[in-house]
Amino acid sequence: MKKLITLFFLVAGMLLIAFGTTNAQSNYSVIAKAPLANIKNPLERFTATIKFLENADTGEGDAIDSALCIDLQKMATQLKNDSLLAISYNWIYAYFNAKGRTNEAIEYLYKALPLAEKYNDKRRISSIYFDLAGTYAGLGKKTEAIDFLKKGGENLPDKTSPMYDYMLVQYQRYMAFMFLANKQLDSALYYAQISNQTAERLNNNLYKFQTLRILAGAYEEKKEPEIANVYRQKAMAVAQLFKGNLRKFEAYNA
Repeated sequence: MKKLITLFFLVAGMLLIAFGTTNAQSNYSVIAKAPLANIKNPLERFTATIKFLENADTGEGDAIDSALCIDLQKMATQLKNDSLLAISYNWIYAYFNAKGRTNEAIEYLYKALPLAEKYNDKRRISSIYFDLAGTYAGLGKKTEAIDFLKKGGENLPDKTSPMYDYMLVQYQRYMAFMFLANKQLDSALYYAQISNQTAERLNNNLYKFQTLRILAGAYEEKKEPEIANVYRQKAMAVAQLFKGNLRKFEAYNA
């Protein structure tokens, strides 16, 4: 049981990274970093920077660039746009969280939350709550993590939003982790299966890998190693599609 709970906290902390703008799903073509500084219009540069960060983060797991996160904050301040400021704070959180600077990371999430609530930005609100859940899980504060996870689930974007499935899969995935950690295996399997279906709709390799890995873990706990191995092999087949070495390392390590 200790091993399983440790895995839950480890993966929760690793996977809940902040994501970018409300109209993005990490399926952009690659955007080079160098030309970003040449974009003079601050709103256009803000949007292009978000696209670059999302490609780096959800695609191949490249390190989050602190200078770009700070530039996001500067542009949002220049534009006097609190909605964009909430997004920039969410990305600054992601940088500090990746560096293990947890207190600073949490501080920026709490800065971002009231700004997102001001505009009733459900995509951003749910993202912040999921990030809080992952961070508190990484600290071993399971009760707080579950509370934040539930709040994120209560604040998903409308089903008509293009970001609905993108946020839904994160909620479903973490519900599966939570039930798996508690050895509530039927519930874990249910959420793992529907999260994998959502990942397939999104056609996102990272989420496909993660949800298949949860399915493998759930069947391992059910003492059904043959089925677990089927899902493990499917997960590794998806991992082969990652181009970057970091994502492949994370896959094999899992």
